[in-house]
Parts: sequence; C-alpha cells; structure tokens
Amino acid sequence: AGIRNAVSSPTVRIDRTLPTVTITTPATGATYARNQVVLADYACTDALSGTASCVGTVANGTALPTATAGVVAFVVNASDAAGNSTTLARPY
Repeated sequence: AGIRNAVSSPTVRIDRTLPTVTITTPATGATYARNQVVLADYACTDALSGTASCVGTVANGTALPTATAGVVAFVVNASDAAGNSTTLARPY
C-alpha cells in the first residue's frame, strides 16, 4: 500500500464588514450655546480585522466648535485593517 499525503488548504476569510462608528457627543438633535464647552465623545470598532483609524472633526475628548451660530456637522471617519471604511455625520 502506498503512503498518502494529506494536503490541507487554509481557510481565507474576507472582511467585507464595515467598521462601526458610535457618536455619543454631540447627541442626536443636540443644541449648544455659542462658546459652550462641549467635549466630543466617539468610538470606532471593527470585530473582524480591527480598526485601523478613527478620526473625527476634532480629536476624541476635545472641544467641539461652538463659536459660530448655526448648524455644524460633526463627522467621524473610520477604516479597518481590510480597507473598509465608514463615515458618520452628526449635525448639532
């Protein structure tokens, strides 16, 4: 009887799942007084390949721009290690 060599193929998983962005502050529908100090609070996660970047209009934990009256869009961009990206905008 001959010897059989078993060859195993590796499993390759392709990450097509977008990273998740969560913005706590500014809250949905929030309004602030001019020059009010409000600190940005947001996070980005990616369960499959891991978060590569998480960048907001201002750095997490720093003051939102409130010097000018009117609607301002706070934006967070996230990307994962597989190259997927998500953008979430929150007007205040």
